[in-house]
Amino acid sequence: MYLRDNPVLQSELIVHLRKGRSLAILAALVVGLSAIVLVAWPEQQTLDEVDPLVGRRLIHWLFLGQFVAICFFVPGMAAGAIAGERERTTLEMLLASPMPAGAIVLGKLLASLIYALLLIVAMLPIVVLCLPLGGVSVYEVLVFYWLLLWAAVALASIALAASGRFDRTISALAVAYVVALPGELLLVWFWWQFGGSSAGLRLTLAVSVLPAACLVLSLVLLRLTSRRLAKPGEWGSEGREVFDAHREAKEAMLLVIDREAFPDRLLAPPERGDLLPDGANPVYDKQLRSELFAQGTLMLRLVIQVSLLVAFPLMACFLIFRPDRAAWYASYVLLFEMLVGPIFLAGAICGERERQTLDLLLAAPLGAGRIVAGKLLAGLRVCLTLTGLLVWPIVLVCFLVPYYWAHLATVAAMLGVLALACLTIGLVALACSATCERTGTSMIVSYLLLGALFIGPPAASLLMKLLGAEPATLSSWTLISPFSTLFSLPATLDESGVPTAAGGWMICAGHLLCYALFDLLLVWGIVLRVDARRIG
Repeated sequence: MYLRDNPVLQSELIVHLRKGRSLAILAALVVGLSAIVLVAWPEQQTLDEVDPLVGRRLIHWLFLGQFVAICFFVPGMAAGAIAGERERTTLEMLLASPMPAGAIVLGKLLASLIYALLLIVAMLPIVVLCLPLGGVSVYEVLVFYWLLLWAAVALASIALAASGRFDRTISALAVAYVVALPGELLLVWFWWQFGGSSAGLRLTLAVSVLPAACLVLSLVLLRLTSRRLAKPGEWGSEGREVFDAHREAKEAMLLVIDREAFPDRLLAPPERGDLLPDGANPVYDKQLRSELFAQGTLMLRLVIQVSLLVAFPLMACFLIFRPDRAAWYASYVLLFEMLVGPIFLAGAICGERERQTLDLLLAAPLGAGRIVAGKLLAGLRVCLTLTGLLVWPIVLVCFLVPYYWAHLATVAAMLGVLALACLTIGLVALACSATCERTGTSMIVSYLLLGALFIGPPAASLLMKLLGAEPATLSSWTLISPFSTLFSLPATLDESGVPTAAGGWMICAGHLLCYALFDLLLVWGIVLRVDARRIG
């Protein structure tokens, strides 16, 4: 029942693989990576004239693209495996079946991994096509795929454990991204840096050490998830666990959020015990007090702990010891905003639809503008507070490190770029929430759009530059990205160690003006969308 004739595995495969969305994602990935190969294909007529470094670089970029796709899509598939059963009110029936909890968890895990295998297998013809260019042997390709497989197993296990712990798919997906992605990137960096001086050491890490670590992590997480399903706590109707705020506060580790204390109440304000004052926005109060943290603050505590754990070494390296590279720390804060923003805003409107309360909300005597403003301000309040935990060191070092005394304008410009980026991220997530039908779909689409808008231009420029085919017009488009704008500011150093030009002020001003207009258009479009649903 665990592997053969596993009904959970069969059901998951039928549901996922027959969706048009799965086929569209697979086709988009293949087309995108094929376009990279087409653009970067050498112009030489014969293979003997091709530099082997070109082929090696091209295959490395292909595997990097596959790794990014796995890091993005595998948690998206696994995060709703158990939490989705709760949302569909089918978890009680699943737990009441004669299947053991281990078989249920294993079926969910394998269903998530099979789609990842399809993503890998779909790229095999393109990788085989690039092998004759030289630079990479067949054995290296096998090692790459071996690492991709175990990375997918570890990511799926983390997302599945989060799915078993949280009641909502969006919470499980958020924790999976925040916890898993830094670990995966750290493993890749460790493998390339630590094993770069010795091919034998790199092979040992790739074949034995890293897979063994992923296997141990997966077994531990799967065991904990199975035990949680086999011996649940107090469960209420529709397969939802009974929430006890006092028990959560007692069991909290490393960080406890007190809703009555400052600044904790900025994140999770206390429950209201009196009536709303006149003129207050009820949507804002409902979103902030009842929806974002209705199931406790565990997700919020995990996000804070992981973000600060990663921020401390970056803070010491880029803000204190190398203040001329402060843009790298600001880039980390921006990446954190990209991960956290959709968590609190991607389900703001479509979540109402899933709970079948959207019609009641639209029938209330509130304008579309007030509804949108309440949802947006509640999500931005939490996002800005979380971002402030990472931004305050930038302000603090301005008083402690003399280097910043001559570059206060640059620090102010960085803070302006981060603040406007946070607003843009929230509006993009809210626009996806007003357009998509489900919260999970809204969150994934938000990440795709933000990745294309913020990371796409500099990534394309870097790829073309490494392949020696960067068009002259591509560099100007990279300034759309706030990452590129941060590195264009004066008093920072580029990758070659050369100070950037003073023209960065014009670049920053143009970037801020462009995104200010873009945000106004987004607000206008979201209000029209909500008002159209009211009329419909």
